[in-house]
Amino acid sequence: MFRRILTAACISISIWGCSSENSQGKEGSITIGSFQSPCYGVSQQLCMRTKLNNSGDFELFYGYIEGFDYKWGTSYKVRVKITDIDNPPADSSSEKYQLIETSSSLEDQVGTFYDFNGVEMLDSTFTKVDGDYYFLGKDFKCASGTDCDVLISLNNSGGLVNVMFEYLGNGKIQLVSWS
Repeated sequence: MFRRILTAACISISIWGCSSENSQGKEGSITIGSFQSPCYGVSQQLCMRTKLNNSGDFELFYGYIEGFDYKWGTSYKVRVKITDIDNPPADSSSEKYQLIETSSSLEDQVGTFYDFNGVEMLDSTFTKVDGDYYFLGKDFKCASGTDCDVLISLNNSGGLVNVMFEYLGNGKIQLVSWS
């Protein structure tokens, strides 16, 4: 009888310990690349490229880091608190990320190029609103001699395009070519 009570107490303590760790969260270190890449969640979007705990290759990050303000053209190393989410919505992360601190940030040089090959032309891949151009929600300038309006007319064609952006500084980019 004593042995069953002791076993039940140990199991309860183990479960409580795991539960406590999940509710308190854990810390992690994330390296964030200087540009975002097209990805597919509920719809086509831009995702940060990240490495968790500085391991492996960059992977697309579909989530959001609470308290973190990403700026295109800057790579970061951040510490985050990662908390499990009970019963997350479908097509949503099962973890919540909160910024603890930005350990470092390094801005790309003006003139850095970002190539994207095989970008799928869906409903709003490239848009123009009140004279401003957007690539999956990221604003950009259209370089002289680049016909951005023809590119926009290809939306919803299902075709694939290759695009090249140039970094202008302070988070700004311009489309310099597409094919």
